Amino acid sequence: MALARIAAERAHQVRFQDVPADVVETVKKLFLDQLGVGLASAALRNGTLMRALEYDGTHAATREAALDDVRGSPRRPLSRSEIHMKFRESAGRVIAAGAVERVFEAVQGLDRTAELAALTAALRRFR
Repeated sequence: MALARIAAERAHQVRFQDVPADVVETVKKLFLDQLGVGLASAALRNGTLMRALEYDGTHAATREAALDDVRGSPRRPLSRSEIHMKFRESAGRVIAAGAVERVFEAVQGLDRTAELAALTAALRRFR
């Protein structure tokens, strides 16, 4: 049996109850962060380029930072409320506010449901 198939079968058997709560929360935060950034990037002409920029408030200068050192990275994680605010701002550039909240709540409830129906329904109804 192919290694990928074995891994997929084992992953399919994992239940949220088997995963430590802090890991579930981290995965939900990371998913929302990437989904929000991806949605906002899709609205840009060059949406495939994702990089971290830090703006200097005094001068219009920017500097690129290593991705492992930016706010929101594993070494400098965002809180749940910061993720919610960032997701609202990023996804809100592309989808209606009500849809943003539906997607956010669906992701937050993933560990309390056996199906992805709420999330897929929220993702289908953007406007």
